[in-house]
Amino acid sequence: MWPSGQKTELHLMKSTLILFFAIVALFFNGPLSAQSKKELQLENEMLRLSNAVLQLRLDSCELAGRELFEQLEPKIVEADELTQKISAYEVEILSRIDTSEKDADAVDRAVAWNDTIVHDQKKMLDLESDFIDAIVDGKDISDIENSFKIYAAFLYTLAKKYKDIAPFDETDTFRKAMIELVNEFKSVADNEYKEMIKIYSKDAEALTDADFDRWGVLTDIVDEKEGVANELFLLRQKIFTVEYHFTLQN
Repeated sequence: MWPSGQKTELHLMKSTLILFFAIVALFFNGPLSAQSKKELQLENEMLRLSNAVLQLRLDSCELAGRELFEQLEPKIVEADELTQKISAYEVEILSRIDTSEKDADAVDRAVAWNDTIVHDQKKMLDLESDFIDAIVDGKDISDIENSFKIYAAFLYTLAKKYKDIAPFDETDTFRKAMIELVNEFKSVADNEYKEMIKIYSKDAEALTDADFDRWGVLTDIVDEKEGVANELFLLRQKIFTVEYHFTLQN
């Protein structure tokens, strides 16, 4: 049992300690709560701004998509019209070519000539694919430039080869077709592809919206130029097969 005086003194000490800790807790917890509230307000504001930026980007993408569709729609119409013109041209040309019988040796020579040209065409397209794949795969600019160098060198080799080689016959249909095809692909390499490499070589931070827009334009130009060149090449190949009475095989 504690004497009454000591009990009072002990109670007073306990009360003083409790009051002391309460004041300390109030002192620290008060500012911390206010600080936490400020942090939450700041975080909410940052989230609101982030959402606003994301919405702005979404609106921008939708606008860009509509503009791109408006730009592509006339090209789609042009492509359809071009396909129709090529088909009409094919019918007209096939109706005029010499379909007289050829001897077996002439046919064999024609088949071998066709295979030679197709072999070179395939290698050209394979090297172009290697160059494009290097870009799509995000390889180093040195690898891309090396792939392009190999591709461009082969184009110049082909251009010289088919320019210097003797005509196959009087009409020389398929050699001329190959010359025009290679020259068109060489034009793309010397112009559009070189410009695309220049854009690709820029640091990511240095790229602008104009660069991305230009890349899209260059891609469209490449597709259009090479697409038309290939269509004409295949048409002239078909004419050549009709002239020499042989059938193409896959």
